[in-house]
Amino acid sequence: LVGRDHLATDEGGLITMCNRASAPLLAGEDAVGRRLEDVLAQPELLKLHRGALGGGARRSRVRLVIGGATKWFDVSSSPIRSGEAVRGATLCLRDVTELATAVQLKTDFAANASHELRTPIASIRAATETMSRGGDEDPAMRARLRGMIETNVSRLEELVSDLLDLSRLETPELDTRRERVDLSELIGSIRPTYDGVFGERDLRLEVDLAPDAAVVECDPKLLELILRNLIDNASKFAFEGTPIVVRTRRLGGGGVELGVIDRGVGIPLADQQRIFERFYQVDQARRGGTARRGTGLGLAIVKHAARRLGGSVRVESVWQEGTSMLVDLPAPGEGGGGGSGH
Repeated sequence: LVGRDHLATDEGGLITMCNRASAPLLAGEDAVGRRLEDVLAQPELLKLHRGALGGGARRSRVRLVIGGATKWFDVSSSPIRSGEAVRGATLCLRDVTELATAVQLKTDFAANASHELRTPIASIRAATETMSRGGDEDPAMRARLRGMIETNVSRLEELVSDLLDLSRLETPELDTRRERVDLSELIGSIRPTYDGVFGERDLRLEVDLAPDAAVVECDPKLLELILRNLIDNASKFAFEGTPIVVRTRRLGGGGVELGVIDRGVGIPLADQQRIFERFYQVDQARRGGTARRGTGLGLAIVKHAARRLGGSVRVESVWQEGTSMLVDLPAPGEGGGGGSGH
């Protein structure tokens, strides 16, 4: 029973035994000798207890709010018998919050991925059906349908690429390596990728690397993945004619803070804790005039990549002023190869 909430009552419902793990469930009270319903406010558990007193064993998964946090428990209730008579009942609770959360994440991920894939596929199908019915005889319509197909094929390619990146980052066997990475060289190598987008919106990429934080030791592929996603994200939401700044500074303890900073519409406070969730996208009104739509996976990729490097990512944003995405990279010899988490 180690690590489980376990308690027992007599036939009248008086608590005769409870282990130390049950303290949070019973609000920390000394419950022995008291009636179960007087110290336990969860109707689902009381129902299971009554069933056990009636002679039947029960099992159920129950959601409880304990100390302001929502938790899931697998609960079993059993009668305590003396011969044919029921002399009491036991309740045993096993905390399965982590498992239940992982299952829900998997379900949500599959549903969201299916939805995101279905939308461009439906657009491509509509365009091809229109063409097959002769809708492409008009040159203007043909150009429009071709553009629709090309746009949605690009979106599918982007989505599949992000899904593969995320899947790779969540693989426990993923190897990470540490080597010296010159950030100026890395940024220079990916800068041409954004020439088109930056030209369309009159954006410019500026680099502000602290002299003692211009070179870092980490996995270069993961670092490039982080930078690409953060710069791409900033390019969607920055105001036209403004800079996007890649900045570093040395942290206490030898780590490095890598920041990608935009002057744009910002992120509403209510959304800031959710932007790193898979497929979560802030309301379209935040898009600052750009029609570009992401997959909703970019910041989730950044979060997992940062964890793989032994670091973390956080956001600082002010509505209508701009956003700073800040990645803390550990000092050499710290972190690295961490699990992906959820």
